[in-house]
Amino acid sequence: MKKITKIFLKIIFIFFFICISLKAGLYYYDYGDNQRFIDYTGQNIQTLYCGADISVVKMSNDTQPITSIPTILITDSAVKRIVWNFYKNNNYNIAGFKENYFGPLENICSYSDGSIYIIDKNSNKIIKIRWENDKLTVIKKISDYINDSILINAPQDIAVDDYGNIYVVSQYINPGIIKFNSNLEFISFIGNNFLKSPTAIAIDSQENLFICEFGVVIRKVSSAGKNILIKKISDFEYLPLNANFKTIDTDLFNNI
Repeated sequence: MKKITKIFLKIIFIFFFICISLKAGLYYYDYGDNQRFIDYTGQNIQTLYCGADISVVKMSNDTQPITSIPTILITDSAVKRIVWNFYKNNNYNIAGFKENYFGPLENICSYSDGSIYIIDKNSNKIIKIRWENDKLTVIKKISDYINDSILINAPQDIAVDDYGNIYVVSQYINPGIIKFNSNLEFISFIGNNFLKSPTAIAIDSQENLFICEFGVVIRKVSSAGKNILIKKISDFEYLPLNANFKTIDTDLFNNI
């Protein structure tokens, strides 16, 4: 049911886009360039200093209509916090959330059940946060060794699949993808024999993983860890040879 709901929500919001601006914070426009939401700095609303990553989701426990503005979550690496929008007293607002132990936050993902996941590269932490409209609460943190052989080391990116499972890109000591369930309990390790320097990850609706490696390679890997396809920069004739893949994402139609 969650998968069906998420796919439906993706259809609802596929024609919206969000922009991060260092000057004025957060803008939200629909496909027809109609302004839906804006962060007005002149009204002393929390603004962004260094937006690093963004996640957009319509929470299943959101009391607003399904066609209303979704929850927009942005990590601000400069002030080590999450900035997000919420609805209260008949108005949309923006707030910031941080804890004293937060490092420079970068990557973030979210799921429709109200779960938000961030990685803290400095402390090798994965942090789960609970969303409740105008309130965020940390409910779990994990770091270091997951078991005797798997270590969260230099996490680079994080993603969630249609079932709420979490995938963390780990580098250096054990490069690969660490898979967790929604409670951050270890499920499996992917790429032990073939991933050398993964940097970013995206997941399509068929649970295929698309992994950037060395900045110049994209691998398509099954959720069971089987190599399906490898593409290099040189395989894309419209890209210059000095191009570099920094991040990756998939759309509703599984385009990358």
